[in-house]
Amino acid sequence: MDDQYDSRLRFEIATIEQAAEVTALVNSAFRSEPTGQTWLYDSQEKRIDILPLEAMQDVIKSPDSLFLIGTIEDNQDIVASCLVRKSSTPPAPHMSNGAAWFGLLAVIPEHHGRGYGQATLQEAEPFVRSSLGVKRLEMDYVNTRVQLGAWYERCGTMRLASGESSRMVTIAGRYSLMGSNCQSRRADS
Repeated sequence: MDDQYDSRLRFEIATIEQAAEVTALVNSAFRSEPTGQTWLYDSQEKRIDILPLEAMQDVIKSPDSLFLIGTIEDNQDIVASCLVRKSSTPPAPHMSNGAAWFGLLAVIPEHHGRGYGQATLQEAEPFVRSSLGVKRLEMDYVNTRVQLGAWYERCGTMRLASGESSRMVTIAGRYSLMGSNCQSRRADS
């Protein structure tokens, strides 16, 4: 995949003042998926916002997590974001020891196809290595979303295995990414 993107895209850590804008970005990106393949519902009509403002504010305030945001240099509009979270000790059941968790990768739907998603993933990898001191970046994604898995592969990840619980392991360089079918867990969230 071409690793070129709009050079006006700049990354920073979201502040509490940006919480509403980042929340709107995440919700618009996850609600707009046109294929009907989503971890919330298969039916477009049933889709709901996945992230309330209060949850975003908690993430931004937490010393163990942050949102990286990509802004366009000319106007400072936030067009891309992702969550990065330190590993807990002991790690959560879905994570490997010493790995950082990556999630909620979102790009404003009007900006799809410009390389911003890949740029955000590429920015997160060195960030966790230098800022969090970890060597792996892990994530969950709905592994039934074949197009999403293919997109991550085009970004340089490689599928390693598939487990009985629909858990999938991929690796990009020194980073491991894990995915699971969250549809079965939706009622728990």
